Amino acid sequence: MLLILCLIYNLFIANNMYTQYYSNSRHDSFINSIPKVNGKILREIEISDKSVSNLEIRVILTDGKDYFLDTASEIICFTGEGKIKWRRSKWYGSQVVLNNKLLFYQSAARKDDMEAVDYQNNIVISKYPISGVIDESQIILFQPDTDGLIAQIYYSDIVDTSVPEYLIFQALKKSLGFIWHKRYYNQICPSLPLVNYEKGFVLTFSPTQGQIFILGKKSDEADPDYSFDLPKDYNSVFASSSKAGDIYLAYTSKHFVNLKCLSLDGKEKYSVEVADDFVDARPVLCPPVLTPDGFIFILTNNKVFCIKDKKLIWSKVIRDINFATAFADNSVIIAAANKLIRLDAKGNELLNYEAEGKIFTPPVLDDQGRLMFGTKTTVYLME
Repeated sequence: MLLILCLIYNLFIANNMYTQYYSNSRHDSFINSIPKVNGKILREIEISDKSVSNLEIRVILTDGKDYFLDTASEIICFTGEGKIKWRRSKWYGSQVVLNNKLLFYQSAARKDDMEAVDYQNNIVISKYPISGVIDESQIILFQPDTDGLIAQIYYSDIVDTSVPEYLIFQALKKSLGFIWHKRYYNQICPSLPLVNYEKGFVLTFSPTQGQIFILGKKSDEADPDYSFDLPKDYNSVFASSSKAGDIYLAYTSKHFVNLKCLSLDGKEKYSVEVADDFVDARPVLCPPVLTPDGFIFILTNNKVFCIKDKKLIWSKVIRDINFATAFADNSVIIAAANKLIRLDAKGNELLNYEAEGKIFTPPVLDDQGRLMFGTKTTVYLME
């Protein structure tokens, strides 16, 4: 079982899966706005640069006016007209988080230093030490702000040992070390951790449990405040959380897709089980997508399931799904291979756009309701 979990976890890292969710710490993939698009591409922006390697776009962030591309090795800021305003190098493969009107990232010079720039590329935070980072580590949870950092660090390929381990902690800007932390020895985290700032907790996982830590407590080696058991037989498991603090756990077991809703103290509120195709069933692909009106979208590689009021209301076969984003009108946009497909709350198709290459980035909206998304080296602005 441990070997299987290792393979799953390494797949997450290899695919930079967490980069699709870190700009929304609860992983609900919800944007509180409505797209105003008709499918027409207003602008294509090619960012390929022969002088820069590993330029593939991973995530697009926006302040509503300008856009910030997170590539493997740098941050690129450009306007909606396609003009590049500035570029800044960062540590290869590290994440970029937009918070408090700042862009946080790992320094290009030192993997264990955090920096932050404002929207004009002025350094605001520098030489902020990230505790626990070494050469053989990967930051899986990166949630910084101007007061401190919440992080989960995975260790692999450590010299003289093949024992996997990971560390989760909260550190304040003016404190030395951690205000609390938990280290997991000889274990692999089977899912993506999350932070719910509205209700003040962190959710991470051991191989057999979901474990909840309350933010702000002071403890050295902390035990979880609450926990819940993971299903004994599952192919993949992902979690997201609502502003109200509920935790939504999506997983597949054999040819069934399952959803569990738990309170922040780990107690189950309800569960839903949906039969998938016996022959062509696929594992759950990402955290469940949530809207404040109670719509829950669960994605596998070839199907989307819509759940509301504790029951399945529709499902739709869509091949080669990568991710999805929900909006304030309860519509959902799904990226599947080179297509963007928008469905309304009833599952009716509103948009089906085919790009020239595979879509790598979750879509974002500007302050005019225009949609921006990217392939490997091209950014599209749809009106």
